[in-house]
Amino acid sequence: MNAHKLRDEIFSEIYKTVLKPHGFKKKGHWVVKSTLPFHWAVYLRSSRWSRTTRAVFWLDLYIYNELFDSLMYGPREFKGPAESVPGIVTEDLGRLALQQPVTLEIDHNTDVLRLKEELVKQVSEVALPFFAQLNSLEKIVQYYTVRDIPSEAPFLAGIYILLNRRLDAVDVIEKASTLSPNETVREWNKKILAKMLGEPSV
Repeated sequence: MNAHKLRDEIFSEIYKTVLKPHGFKKKGHWVVKSTLPFHWAVYLRSSRWSRTTRAVFWLDLYIYNELFDSLMYGPREFKGPAESVPGIVTEDLGRLALQQPVTLEIDHNTDVLRLKEELVKQVSEVALPFFAQLNSLEKIVQYYTVRDIPSEAPFLAGIYILLNRRLDAVDVIEKASTLSPNETVREWNKKILAKMLGEPSV
């Protein structure tokens, strides 16, 4: 048994049966659909501790926006989705589907057919609707507003700036800084906001 091969076969089946019919294209462990400036992606993230006898992996959902990328990281050519490039939204499929973190594994005890069927179902019934719901900056604002997680404030602030809602961007950073007990985090948030607003950071 080669667990890595079985894992990749499951991912390919997900692509062929669920994602390809919706306009996604596969490149390695990435499956991406692009409607500029947006890119929606499913990523097969493998553990560095995986072996041919035991594959450990996750299915991550990414949403990229090229305007947001340039705002956050400075003007640059967007070369496509990559694990090292933060998306405007990042989610774990298992957490979305089951409301808790999920680590996927394949070893000699795994019912591979059952796992494949479950993941195909999750991508079809959870990932695709998730992408469809977050197809505009306004809808991503709603997503972050509902979550209300202080550490995600720079992402929400960046979107507000792209929507020309600069005062809202300032407010969300100030709120997050008030809630954070960590001075380093507060200063980092202020520097990110100043950079996005094109102002000199102190």
